Amino acid sequence: MRLFKASLAFFMFLLLFFYGMFFYRTRLGEDLERKGLDILFLLRGPLNKTPPIVIVSIDDSSFDQLKLQWPWPRSLHALLVDILTEEGASVIGFDVLFFDPSNPADDGAFKEAIRRSGRVVLAGDVEKVKEKGFGRITIHKPLKMFRKVARAWGLTSVFPDSDNVIREGYVTWNGYHSFDYVVAKLYAESKGRRLKEPPGDFFFINYVGPPRSIPTVSYYQALNPDKFLPKGLFKGKIVLVGRAPGGALALFGEGVDTFFSPYSRFSTERMPGVEIHANAVKTIIDGDYIKRVRNERLWFVWLFFGALSAALVFARPIFVILIALLLGAASTYTSLHFFYSNLWLPLSSLLGSSLLMLIGSISSGYAITFSERRFIKKAFSMYLPPSVVREILKDPSQIALKGELKEATVLFTDLAGFTSISEKMNPEELVSVLNRYFDRATRIVVDEGGIVDKYIGDAVMAVWGVPLPQEDHALRAVRAGIKMVKAIEELSEELVKEGYPPLRIRVGIASGLVVAGNIGSTLQYNYTVIGDTVNLASRLESMNKETKTSILFSESTASGLDGSIPIEEVGFVKVRGKEKPVKVYTVPGV
Repeated sequence: MRLFKASLAFFMFLLLFFYGMFFYRTRLGEDLERKGLDILFLLRGPLNKTPPIVIVSIDDSSFDQLKLQWPWPRSLHALLVDILTEEGASVIGFDVLFFDPSNPADDGAFKEAIRRSGRVVLAGDVEKVKEKGFGRITIHKPLKMFRKVARAWGLTSVFPDSDNVIREGYVTWNGYHSFDYVVAKLYAESKGRRLKEPPGDFFFINYVGPPRSIPTVSYYQALNPDKFLPKGLFKGKIVLVGRAPGGALALFGEGVDTFFSPYSRFSTERMPGVEIHANAVKTIIDGDYIKRVRNERLWFVWLFFGALSAALVFARPIFVILIALLLGAASTYTSLHFFYSNLWLPLSSLLGSSLLMLIGSISSGYAITFSERRFIKKAFSMYLPPSVVREILKDPSQIALKGELKEATVLFTDLAGFTSISEKMNPEELVSVLNRYFDRATRIVVDEGGIVDKYIGDAVMAVWGVPLPQEDHALRAVRAGIKMVKAIEELSEELVKEGYPPLRIRVGIASGLVVAGNIGSTLQYNYTVIGDTVNLASRLESMNKETKTSILFSESTASGLDGSIPIEEVGFVKVRGKEKPVKVYTVPGV
C-alpha cells in the first residue's frame, strides 16, 4: 500500500510538472493560453490613458446626413483631407481601399489634396486564394497616382487566430510594412520621437478597451468640425478614417471589416477594423507591448504545483478542493497583477494546473480508497463477520493497520487430551474431526461478532473489540465460550457414535489492553493482537486443568458482564509469567 501511494504521488508530481512546462507547446495549449489572455483583458478593463488617435467613422449617421450612395466621390475625401490638415492632424490614415480609378475629376481632386497635406497614409491589402492543388497571394496596392503623392502606404490586412479573434498586429509581412507601423512611425517623426521597436514582426495588441473605447466622430461631423466638434479635437492627433458597424454594413457586405477582439470573449460584439488598427497604432506609439513569459521560465512554479499535487494525494477531497480554489484565485490575481505591467503570465496553464491537481488528487484519493477497501476486504473477510467487514469498508480510517492500543477481550480454546486422541486416528480422520470442531467454533465466534485470529494446532484464538470497538466485548466473548463448550459436547456425542473418542474443550478468556495491527515480515503478515492480555487468556485456558473447570475468565472480563450470565468466583490462582495471583471466575454448570 505504501508503494502504491508513493507511486501515485510521484505520478502526480510528474504530471503537473510536465503539463506546466510543455502543454502550452501543443495546439490546444496555445489556444487555451490565448483565451486566457482574453480573460486578462476583461479583468483589467479599459485603460485610463486616452491615445492621441481620433477615428472618423463612415457610419449610418453620415449616410443619412450626406444623402450619398457608396462609394462616395473621392472629391469628398479630398475635402476631408484638406479640413483635417487645416485642423492640425499629424497623420491622416485611410482604412479605405483605393485600388481602382473613379472619374478623373474626383481622382484628381483627391490626389491634389493628398499632395498638399503631405501626411496621408493609404491602405493596401493582401488577397489569399486557395484552390485545389495550389494557392495564390496577391498584394493590392493603392492606385499609383495616389501612391506617388501619399506620404506612405501599408497593409491593412489582419490575421485572426483560429477562433477568429484578432490578438496580434505586425510590422512587416512578406517584405511589406503594415498600415499600423507606417502610421505610428510617421507620428513619432512628427513629434521628434523614436519608436520603441516591437519585439518581432508580430506583436500582441494592447487594446485600450472594448469597441468605442477610442474617441470616434462621424464622417459628416469631421467635414464641419466648427459646428459639430470641440475646438482642436484633431490638432496633433492621428486621424484614422474607416467604416463602422451598423446598417451601413449592408453596403459593404455583412460582417465585412469588423472582427472579434479579446473583449468579444463573452459577447458577440465585433470591433471595426479601423479601431483594431487604432489599437495597434497606439500599442506601437506607446511601446507598451505585451511580453509573454514563456512557461519554461516558470519551472519553479511547476515544481511547486507538482510537489503540492503529490502531497495532496494523501489529503481529504474537501481540503484538496479548498487548496485548488485558493490556488486558482491566487493564480488569477498574480497574472492580473503582472498584466497591469504588460507581462503575460500563462493564466490558462496556471488555472489548468489547479484544475488538473484537483481532478488528479481526488482521483488518486479514490484510487487509494479503492485499493485500501480491496486490501481490507481481502485481509479481514476470512476471519471477520461480513457485517463488520461492511462497516470497515464504509470508513477504512476506523482501523489502523500499523498498530494501535485497543481495549479488547481475547479467547483461547483447546481440546483436552487431543494429542493422545489424535495418535489413534489416521491423517484423514484427524483433519476431518478438526475441521468439524473448527467449523462449529468459528461460527459461534462470528455469530457473537468476534474475529478468529488464528488456529494453532487444535487451539482457536478469537478476539472481540478489534478492529472495531465493541462496548460489550467481554459479554460477547463469555457467551461464545459457553456456546463452544456446549457445541463441542454435542460434537463429542456424534463422534462417539461414529467410533471416535469423546472430546472436551477448555476455554480461557481475558480482557484488557492489546496491541492490534499487521504483524509479520515483509513477505507475509497478518492482522493480530499481542500483549499481556493475550498471554493471560492463553494461561487461563491451560489453568482449567488445575481448577477442574471448562471455562475460566479474568476479573477484568467478569467486570464487563451485565449480570445476565451467572458467574462463580474460583479464587486466586498463580499464573505462569505473573508475580501476583490472579482472581478468576467460571460459569457454574458449564
